[in-house]
Amino acid sequence: MKSFEQSDNTGFLFINEDKSNTKSPTYKGTIVIDGLKYSIAAWYRTSKKSGKKFLSLKVNPVANSSTSDFPPVGEDGNPEDVF
Repeated sequence: MKSFEQSDNTGFLFINEDKSNTKSPTYKGTIVIDGLKYSIAAWYRTSKKSGKKFLSLKVNPVANSSTSDFPPVGEDGNPEDVF
């Protein structure tokens, strides 16, 4: 099994199966920008004005980040145990 190297300007969002309360994000994941890793969270929202659904995002830098600590990749190139 080879180690996964996430490319610059790419990210992953996964369903947050550990939601502890109603304010917990619907999705959580990571994104890499200019070689630095950030955590990313997303919530389903509904616009009060138009009633349209959208995703609200929050991005935070990960201290001492490295793209080498991502999950291992399977034969298909996707992180294992994810898809």
